[in-house]
Amino acid sequence: MEMKLLKETENMNRLNDFLVSKYDLPRIRTSELIICFCSAKKSSDLGIVSNKAYAVIGDKYLDAILLDYMYKVEGYLSEEQLNHRREVFTGNEMHKDIMIKSRLADFVMNGDGETLTQVRTVKKTLSAVYESFIYVIHKELGETALLSLIKKIYNF
Repeated sequence: MEMKLLKETENMNRLNDFLVSKYDLPRIRTSELIICFCSAKKSSDLGIVSNKAYAVIGDKYLDAILLDYMYKVEGYLSEEQLNHRREVFTGNEMHKDIMIKSRLADFVMNGDGETLTQVRTVKKTLSAVYESFIYVIHKELGETALLSLIKKIYNF
């Protein structure tokens, strides 16, 4: 492993321990978590791929799995009701709040000399990390594990 990723690997090992204890998830590949939890500047500083593509895909997984679950639990919802729930439950503001409340924001890695308040915007950065994380959970652990995590995070 490259020396420059030692600090990041240690941070993601702590994240893995946190996820195992709080959400009862199996361990996730550290390399995937590093991509998720780096700000855009940190990714650039480390010379690794940014989490932008992961965030785009994770956003779609979150919409699909969360809305499908709500649709099944709440009965047949109208398009308007589903769109409203999508706006409430999958918007950047909700993602930011989830990241902070769940303590996942504690593991976000910023670029050199950068604080979380200086990164793009706190809301956009935390949202991108959350959506990336959703993608990695689905990719590494599957839809069942992702739904279980979502239900715990959203207190369903």
